Amino acid sequence: MTSFLQTDIFVIGGGPAGATIANRLAGMGHSVLLAEATVFPRHRVDASLPAIIWPLLDAIGVTERIAGAQFIPARAPIVVWPHDRASTLSEEREQTGLYVERARFDAILLEAAALAGVHTIEGARASRPVRDENGGWRTPIKFGANQQTVVSSHIIVDASGGRLLPGAPSRRGPTTLAVFARWDNLSREPQRAILEACENEWLWCAPVGPRELIAIAFIEPKRLSRCDRSAIHSTYLEILGRSRLIGSVLVDARLNEIRICDATCRAAETHAELGYLRVGDASLKLDPLSSQGVPVAIASALQAAVIANTMLRKPQSSSMAINFYDDRQRERLGAHIRKSASLYNKVASHFSSQFWKERSASHEPEPGEHLSPVAALRTDGIIELASSARFEEAAVIEGDLVVQRLGLRLPEWRAPIAYLGPVAIAPLLQSTTFSRSLAAIIIEWRQSFPEDICWSVAHWLWRKGVLEVRGKRTTPPV
Repeated sequence: MTSFLQTDIFVIGGGPAGATIANRLAGMGHSVLLAEATVFPRHRVDASLPAIIWPLLDAIGVTERIAGAQFIPARAPIVVWPHDRASTLSEEREQTGLYVERARFDAILLEAAALAGVHTIEGARASRPVRDENGGWRTPIKFGANQQTVVSSHIIVDASGGRLLPGAPSRRGPTTLAVFARWDNLSREPQRAILEACENEWLWCAPVGPRELIAIAFIEPKRLSRCDRSAIHSTYLEILGRSRLIGSVLVDARLNEIRICDATCRAAETHAELGYLRVGDASLKLDPLSSQGVPVAIASALQAAVIANTMLRKPQSSSMAINFYDDRQRERLGAHIRKSASLYNKVASHFSSQFWKERSASHEPEPGEHLSPVAALRTDGIIELASSARFEEAAVIEGDLVVQRLGLRLPEWRAPIAYLGPVAIAPLLQSTTFSRSLAAIIIEWRQSFPEDICWSVAHWLWRKGVLEVRGKRTTPPV
């Protein structure tokens, strides 16, 4: 006899994205069930998290737990690029992130979800969900020795890597393998991560504990074709031995088990549909060169929680919310591909190997990347709103819902923009008296916003071409 579990939202996958969205949705008052295929602690490639991780951890209420876990602070890495000396960011400009053991980091996020009221089942494998007669979902799961049940839910969140329904993430760049291992018993304590480009691969290593680090080689899969364990071991050591810096750090250190995983950039065709959301690697799996995989997974999960909440609280706005999330994920992917390919392109100009050529081939310039620099914001002319500027309805997040607000749009923009920080930009521009000096416009804006925000908005609008100068002033400035 088949048993049933009933829940509002069924989250499949307990990684950072799954735990984050489950936590937030439980906090919004929904019943949430989370099923994770493995039993924690689960092993993933340890990560270097940039400083942007802190506000994201604040948003899910785990900052104190993460700070108390005594992960190693991550300062700017030592970057070894072709024909350059090893360099770092200046100390004054540095912000501190974290080097984390993913087994402990992921466990903390999942524990926080459980404390928020999420019912979690570890060692539970989900089969393909099917629509029920009411538009919800029924998902068979197996767990324990011989236990199985069917989960009935209004919404499914796929945080499993994306194999549950058609449209799973597909490759968006050359296939890349990560060959990695932990090293302990180091002769000296590593202080920073090292990022290094070699002729046929790139390398990354970072401290993960006292006299302990992880070293990863990112390579083409064909280099391990038909290799047995001994050959993989030899190839890994040979690659690290060619490093200008990493090899010296590992002298006399002890090598632990070598592991291999896929490190290819992948993205789903669709990131959301009615009652179904993809988060984490099931939606976007970013090239590790960016070190943004975990932060983007958490950020998109926080956003997806609002989408799911909108589907349940305001069903009439579901289509708008789905389109909003899909657009944001596509924007993240596009920005990531351009940035990563641009970095690869710089190395390809020094190394002529196929490895770098393939990875730089997808390079598309950032908007305005090859244009002349934008002139400084002029204060000596008459300011006008660009004739191409339009005001259109835009989907935005307000609180825990997606709503419509009037936004600003130029023809080359993918979507209208409703807010610049705290400023609702369309109402501000609609109420602004133009055909006068910038100083006069700033004085007008200062009635509603602090002066520094007014100038920031003016500079942004100038750089984007929303504001134009129509001529020299012939009268004294106001």
